[in-house]
Amino acid sequence: MDQAHYISTSNQLLWGVRFRQRRVKAPTMAEDCYIPPVILSSGIIGETDCFHKPVEGNMNEAGYGGLTKDNRQLYNYSPNNDGFVYDLVPVNRTNALRVVAAMMCDPAKPVDVVGTNRTTALWHNDLLNRTVCIPFLDSLTSSLHTIIQVYNPNYNIFARMELSTLFTVSGAVVNSVDFTSATLDQAEETNVAGRVVRVMLITAMLIEMIFWVQEIRHGTVRLFSFAAFIDLLIHILSAVFIFDTVREWLDYTAETLVTNLANIGTFTDLSDSLSFREAMNVFQGLFIILSVDQRALVLFVNIHFHTEHISDP
Repeated sequence: MDQAHYISTSNQLLWGVRFRQRRVKAPTMAEDCYIPPVILSSGIIGETDCFHKPVEGNMNEAGYGGLTKDNRQLYNYSPNNDGFVYDLVPVNRTNALRVVAAMMCDPAKPVDVVGTNRTTALWHNDLLNRTVCIPFLDSLTSSLHTIIQVYNPNYNIFARMELSTLFTVSGAVVNSVDFTSATLDQAEETNVAGRVVRVMLITAMLIEMIFWVQEIRHGTVRLFSFAAFIDLLIHILSAVFIFDTVREWLDYTAETLVTNLANIGTFTDLSDSLSFREAMNVFQGLFIILSVDQRALVLFVNIHFHTEHISDP
């Protein structure tokens, strides 16, 4: 992030970094914990010193962090993202370090220091009372997700990484990484030749599907044969290809991305777009493989039948 928001040589950081956490409610009475009386009487632990499991009914959606100048809490629940979201956008090194310091609330590393003897610590710039700091993560945090999205101009690839940390009630900490990537879909104006080819492919697929349905209706297809099963898979994948192509024409991904990239103050999560593109790539790869296998199978059957026919007395 020191120069031009680049990370790892040639990957352009998009928008910024998103932090998302899920929180549980704090126990408010002894019935929430069910701690045996013999343990309570020992004085080792209090009657509400437990943590809820992150399940429905235990999730916390109350804002926290302190009132801001907009008369709302600094950290607020986002129903669309199923958690508390804080975006570091637009990102640069100086602002990122200040915001992270305000989220950590480390007394030794305040955002600003004022006063005659420079003893008064100040925290987040948006707070009405900057002398009070409430950390973003605390004992009620059940999971933390950090989302980083980059674009590599050398390969025209978008990539999304979600680093997740789950804090379990057993005390264990579980870390995981989710990675998705895909190339940029070109709009119709920038890929006319490709559009013509796709129109021809879709036309051929539709004609093939119509002929196949007619053969089934006339009973000329052995439905329970291996060849019929391969045909069925090919037609299913053809339908997926047609759907994906029409989706691209109706939703110009390139134009949408350009609009979102120009708005550097709003974080755009590419999760659904990249996951869908990855799935479509898998389906198209299967389609190519099955198409080749079908042609090879037909050729093998024809050669085998022709050989047997010639060898018959």
